[in-house]
Amino acid sequence: MRIAAGKPAGFTLLEVIISLTITAVMLVIIFGAMRVGVRAWEKGEQDLDERLRNRVVLDMMKRQLASIAFREQKEEGKNRFLSVKGDKTSLRFISNVALLTSNEFGVVFVRYIVGDDTESNGKQIEIIEKNLVFIDPEDDPDKFGMDDRLTILSGISDVSFNYLKRGEEGDEEWQDSWDPDTEKGFPAAFKVEITAKEDQAPLVTIARAEAATSEEKAGSSEKPERADTAKSNIENKSSSGRLGGTKSRFR
Repeated sequence: MRIAAGKPAGFTLLEVIISLTITAVMLVIIFGAMRVGVRAWEKGEQDLDERLRNRVVLDMMKRQLASIAFREQKEEGKNRFLSVKGDKTSLRFISNVALLTSNEFGVVFVRYIVGDDTESNGKQIEIIEKNLVFIDPEDDPDKFGMDDRLTILSGISDVSFNYLKRGEEGDEEWQDSWDPDTEKGFPAAFKVEITAKEDQAPLVTIARAEAATSEEKAGSSEKPERADTAKSNIENKSSSGRLGGTKSRFR
């Protein structure tokens, strides 16, 4: 480009347009990359929060399941609230540990229910929890407290419960249900499996319930023992003829 004598050098209109276009394209690419990075960061944070939330709920359920209160029942006047019953989507039992702050003392009746989450089109875990002393033994435990359900976990893909049956020869087998009318005693352990999203690996927790055998109870004059894992470290003292319990540590 020739510059006329006495005139300052400058850019032509075409050169200005080309430079502005290149600058705009570079800015679009830079901000686009930053936006993708921010979205990936936010998604990672969200997934981490969800997995942490799911793990906390699983740990709470494990602690409550590991502290199941075992009570011997007589055939006459049998209290169905004292038995363990469950399938893939529902589980009821009595425990020495309460998750709700309204049940701070004593043994509580607990029922977990897998329901539909209308907001996320997924599943949610609902809980029914009531102090055992306020329950009429004549009520139906399968229908009790359905209007008082509380959601403890929502927005998940799937939830399932499994029950470990211990055979007479010491062999163990996981099964999808536990019916007190056909099964003897209580499950040796409970497995809770939560799938947050279909493309993610499920979170699994196993709560082992260690109960005294029938022979040990028959040969002992002590009060009925409760199941408790060594990890939970929860003490339970029952006075004769009365169900006792421990104060919940969940606040």
